[in-house]
Amino acid sequence: MSLPRIDTAQVKGQRILVRVDLADPESPFCEYYLTEVATAVEMLLDRGASVVLAGNTGNPEARGALPSLQGLVEPLSKKLDGMKVDFLASPAADLQGLSANSKVALMENLANEPGEIKGDKSFAQSLATNCDAYVNNAFVASRLGYATIKHLPSLLESYAGPTLYQKWDALSSFLSGKNRPAGLILGGLDVAGKTELFKKMMPFLDAFVAGGVVANTMLKARAVQVAESIVDNGMEVEAFQVLQKADLEEIEALIPVDHIIADQVSRKAKVKSLSQHSVTDGFMSVDIGSRTLSSYEKLLKGMNSILWYGPLGVVEIDKFCQGTKAMLKALSKFKGSLILAGEDTCTQALASGKEFRFLIPDGKTLRDFVMQGSLPGIDALKS
Repeated sequence: MSLPRIDTAQVKGQRILVRVDLADPESPFCEYYLTEVATAVEMLLDRGASVVLAGNTGNPEARGALPSLQGLVEPLSKKLDGMKVDFLASPAADLQGLSANSKVALMENLANEPGEIKGDKSFAQSLATNCDAYVNNAFVASRLGYATIKHLPSLLESYAGPTLYQKWDALSSFLSGKNRPAGLILGGLDVAGKTELFKKMMPFLDAFVAGGVVANTMLKARAVQVAESIVDNGMEVEAFQVLQKADLEEIEALIPVDHIIADQVSRKAKVKSLSQHSVTDGFMSVDIGSRTLSSYEKLLKGMNSILWYGPLGVVEIDKFCQGTKAMLKALSKFKGSLILAGEDTCTQALASGKEFRFLIPDGKTLRDFVMQGSLPGIDALKS
């Protein structure tokens, strides 16, 4: 089932409430999200609508104050060529009193609103009363059961924004096997979660490569010495079985054949290049080696679509993330559909200065979409 798209709707003279993904100004994703927001806002303004932006950031269950979104007013205005952006410090009350002449307004962080967090329909109603239509452009926030995410589609004419639609379409196409051959890159931590994703996606995959703790655990599962490398203890049997299943499914699965090794995870570490599978006693694998990188690039070059979730090395330390950086450089030239997911992978993508179309910085959003086939905010638009 397709999604109703805002780019096919008549919006002239309407006030549109647009749900967006946002990050506080200190986040590496702030600029990325603001660019997505500005693209949607400009499209609506060009078609004669006015826009009210709603978003959340920060964990409402954590201690301490949540970040304010007021600091985003100026950078958003700059992205909109100096257009005035009104700030609604008290979202429901200030929206009610908002001038009809306002073209763009930004609500304060909705994570501060108990009614929003609890999924209270009356809170959604208080916003809907003063708007004509709703657009969900927040792919990441669509995993949440917040009031604006799940209730506004039943209270207003509702549409998918350009960012949400494009990411939904790209992931849906990947998971349905429309753009095969398809490759999967898994790295980083959480071997249990990532092997579950691998198994779920196997019917639509042709190639698989691994890095990070995922790769270390798979190497150990195949009785390769990993020495002091970080592994997910207890996941060796599962890792072995998932590689066996990949063989049965005729997926070409590659794991590292050489490494960058270090005696500790530290900027002061003693670092070596190791041209073999097994890791030297007293050392740990902290990145993939050059032969591994070359074999991964060669395999992935033949794909039509690629999903990458998790870095190939210990990216917190610059000299341990060269494999990830080199892979990003190679994939920046990829002509097919490329989706990057997870905080570490997406942070490195943004830092590379290369342009990547589909970033999903929140790994939980990707996992929920893959395992469930959708997200609450997307289901609400369909119903």
